[in-house]
Amino acid sequence: MKTPLRTALATRYSVPPDAIREVAGGVANRAYTLGDDLFVRIPRSTEFEQDLRKESTVIPAAIAAGVRTPAIVDFDTTRTLIDAPFMVLERVHGTDLVDGEPPSPSFWQEVGAQIALLHQAARPAGAPADDGGGDPRPTVDSLATRGYLDPSIATWLLSVFDHLATLIPEQEPVLLHGDLAQQNLMTHDDQLQAIIDWGDQCAPQRSAAGAAALDRSPEQPATRGAAVLRLVTA
Repeated sequence: MKTPLRTALATRYSVPPDAIREVAGGVANRAYTLGDDLFVRIPRSTEFEQDLRKESTVIPAAIAAGVRTPAIVDFDTTRTLIDAPFMVLERVHGTDLVDGEPPSPSFWQEVGAQIALLHQAARPAGAPADDGGGDPRPTVDSLATRGYLDPSIATWLLSVFDHLATLIPEQEPVLLHGDLAQQNLMTHDDQLQAIIDWGDQCAPQRSAAGAAALDRSPEQPATRGAAVLRLVTA
């Protein structure tokens, strides 16, 4: 962190400059601890700024629903202190699952219970909708027409899609975290401390019944823990 920025943050948030430390990692944001109680996130480029704005609306809704996540202390969009919006949050003391010990099944059940609360939360204004990739039928038709898919398989797939559509109840979209990866689950003594990083949050045009299967990281393996999470949130 450059000295002028360190000094500015230290002055505004009443922490010693040498108590501001960079946290390694993070694709979308640079992150720093501000003493023992605060944590600041600054987008690495303009393409990630919208994700931070999204978080500013989603985090209060998640907290109101009872989800364990750090509260926002300050969200500055003025660009006077930094030439970017930035967010200051309460600091969570713990480790993520990348650096911590493998959690017990009870940990995953707690994660599932927290995500179930999120799926029941009121959708905040401005929460982006996600149709889950849209209707798959045109893709199947196109592949069959171009010879990449056997016509009989295409017909079978279309019949499966039609059947599945009858099993999904029509309900309002629910909030998803969107990235329940190991680095976004904070733990201490095998207890869930917080779910963090809401930049991939969305409200899919699916029912709450299907939300559990969607709310996991695309990279998350189908582990026993993940299976417990899906079971609890369904």
